[in-house]
Amino acid sequence: MTSRMNDTEARKKQILEKATIFFAMKGYHGVGIDEIADACGVVRGTVLKYFGSKQGLYRAVLYGRGNPAGDYMKAVCNDTGISVPEALKHLTEITMKQFKENLKYMRKDLEDEELLQNFDVLRLPVYRMQQKYLEKIIERGNREGVFHVENPRIRAYSIMFAVFGIAESLEEEEAMRSEMEEMIKRMLE
Repeated sequence: MTSRMNDTEARKKQILEKATIFFAMKGYHGVGIDEIADACGVVRGTVLKYFGSKQGLYRAVLYGRGNPAGDYMKAVCNDTGISVPEALKHLTEITMKQFKENLKYMRKDLEDEELLQNFDVLRLPVYRMQQKYLEKIIERGNREGVFHVENPRIRAYSIMFAVFGIAESLEEEEAMRSEMEEMIKRMLE
């Protein structure tokens, strides 16, 4: 039974990886289930069995593979035992690692810079979700007197936009971490 579950999980992972590449290269409307199934060596029914529909597969790409850290960040936001500055560090670290992993994964398959525009569509759900977590952290910081931010929602969007820009522009992890932490600190002063 365990072997069968491992085979199923491996097959689902393979389908998600191929679908991510195809959606990034061709966009949602430019790729079909049959094309993804063929690339994985399975039939259309296998993809539909695991994901229900093309839309279900796309959602799994956006929210499943695209944001595996969501549960972790939700827990950090809800844990009042973690200080606000520590929660910010967690968010910065997970965002940095997640984005670099996804970008590296995509860059090995996408050599044409123009194709990376579709990659932005794939990372938008990550951006939105992490903006919500950051907003909660800022609101908590306001309640605890750590921050005095008038509009946490707008500030969170601004910070996450800047974080993604920094993550995309720097290769060296320590430089990226340092710039992110400095930028977040300045935007919350």
